[in-house]
Amino acid sequence: MARKTLATVIVEVLTAHGAPMTAAEVYTSIINGSLFVFNSKDPVGIVRSALSRHSVENQHSCASKNKYFNQSSDGRYRVLRQGNVDCCMLKIHGCRGPRGLCERSEYHQRKDGRKSHTVQR
Repeated sequence: MARKTLATVIVEVLTAHGAPMTAAEVYTSIINGSLFVFNSKDPVGIVRSALSRHSVENQHSCASKNKYFNQSSDGRYRVLRQGNVDCCMLKIHGCRGPRGLCERSEYHQRKDGRKSHTVQR
């Protein structure tokens, strides 16, 4: 069985919870479910970093191009849902933007060539 990445585990936790969560809440859910093993003195910081790195709000050069999360003004994160958010989950839905990756474009091109959805800003 392939190992899951932390980002994939966080997507599962947030999806199962169904509501926005803080990094600490996500970490607690991961530990309670034995979903991921952390080898760190600050595992909540690792979760916070993964959330930030894969968040649409983070446009720094060190940020991941795969965006899975959206951060609210109160610091809670939620999973991006296709069709009604800033971006989509590239690896799950297979959407492609005009430059190859989902780049907050107006339309997404699916692998089968059809236009998928309009991105709301």
